[in-house]
Amino acid sequence: MEVKRICQWCGKPFIAQKTTTCYCSPQCSKRGYKHRIKERKMELRHIQEMQELRSSLEKQEYFTFSQAARLMGVSRQYIYKLVKEDKLRASRLSGRMALVRRVDIELMLKSKPYERLVAKSDFDITEYYTAEEIA
Repeated sequence: MEVKRICQWCGKPFIAQKTTTCYCSPQCSKRGYKHRIKERKMELRHIQEMQELRSSLEKQEYFTFSQAARLMGVSRQYIYKLVKEDKLRASRLSGRMALVRRVDIELMLKSKPYERLVAKSDFDITEYYTAEEIA
């Protein structure tokens, strides 16, 4: 029985020896493996950086818009939008400098939990759709 596959690394069609074969050659297999390991290391490094950043920001009482965005996991422009729509309070110190208090961020998240942003890892599609709708 011939199983026709397309190599996941180079994209060339090949005839697989087993049904679980994903790569056309040992070279493509090694390259795919190295790429997966590299991606995992980068993801782990990114997670560690975010945890370090959040732990350093946990001690602060006032944040710039950039720091508030990193703490909340949103973009800086979204913080500007929240301030403009009066959903988040900010104190202007000068023409160019504004700060957001931690208390105001927590108050915004507590008062409007339905507007709280969900991180990708915390997102569960079953909360919004039934199994029949997903399939």
